[in-house]
Amino acid sequence: MNISLEQVIQQLSYYIAALNWESAIDIALVTLIIFSLMRLIRGTRAIQVLRGFLIVATMLWAVLLLTPLDLPALNWLIDQTLPAMFLAIPVIFQPELRRALERVGGASGFWRLWQRRNQSNKMITSVVEASRRLSQRRHGALIVFEQETGLQEYIDTGVALDAKPSPELFLTLFNKNTELHDGAIIIRGEMIAAAACVMPLSSSNLSDR
Repeated sequence: MNISLEQVIQQLSYYIAALNWESAIDIALVTLIIFSLMRLIRGTRAIQVLRGFLIVATMLWAVLLLTPLDLPALNWLIDQTLPAMFLAIPVIFQPELRRALERVGGASGFWRLWQRRNQSNKMITSVVEASRRLSQRRHGALIVFEQETGLQEYIDTGVALDAKPSPELFLTLFNKNTELHDGAIIIRGEMIAAAACVMPLSSSNLSDR
């Protein structure tokens, strides 16, 4: 399959000229679906696999479109590889897809939002109370909250818990006589994802006080 760059530009020009309000809705819906899937797999190893797929697919298409040579063997390999890669995506992302379907089949959006806010408030209250008690006992603690940047690589260095936070649990985990006190606790969402996690050292040079 030999496709010239000029043919690609012509096809793109045709699609752009054919855009209408239905096309805009179609593109918006596809964008929303892709954005939701990206948020779902953010912070997991699936996002790394997806990036690998996109890099390989982009390289193959670039070779196919830009090479001036007639390379039937390479063209055949690309024709066979790309469909197989996309067919493998549902198999590789099976846990994430199952979790997405469970969310869709769960509670309504309003109830889920209220429930999540309530859980967030309880989690914050637990952290504040635990910090107060730890300070009274002069015990150190390192608690990390996962935000936009996924922390899965650091979660993997610790002991997975997936536990509901409570002041008593924090006090137990940071007790110097327990096996899990040395390291950080990482909170993902409203749950304690892992304890005894190894975090990177700070690169800032602060003077000793």
